[in-house]
Amino acid sequence: MKCTVTKWIPIVEDYKLHDTAIVTRKINKNELDVTIGLPGWGLENNTIAYMPLPANINEDRSLWKSEYFGDYLPDKDGWYIVQLQGVDLNRWFYNKLVIVKLYYASNKCNWLAVPQGWEVVGWMEFPKPYKVKSTV
Repeated sequence: MKCTVTKWIPIVEDYKLHDTAIVTRKINKNELDVTIGLPGWGLENNTIAYMPLPANINEDRSLWKSEYFGDYLPDKDGWYIVQLQGVDLNRWFYNKLVIVKLYYASNKCNWLAVPQGWEVVGWMEFPKPYKVKSTV
């Protein structure tokens, strides 16, 4: 079961992610990016903080928006955390749930790059980036 922690955990020293997680990465001196980070990411990937992925939609419905529960699709273009449900024939999984990052094009009312055989069953916005607390 995935965690529902919503607070950022700063990455210190040589810590590396053990699981896929939501991360804040430092792009340059003044720009931060929130994305989904992979196991092994750490400071050398400019990852400064992380939080566990949200629980799957079937474990905690309250975290997700979904057309299946009467929610409207997003009204603005952008990157979202998305719950996909589908079939992975290479591994013999049916109705498998995975969490990925996908772009939504509001003018087309369409999620871009959804793999064949998969469908979007839930989505949420990315959290605001981790803010480094100044120690003045």
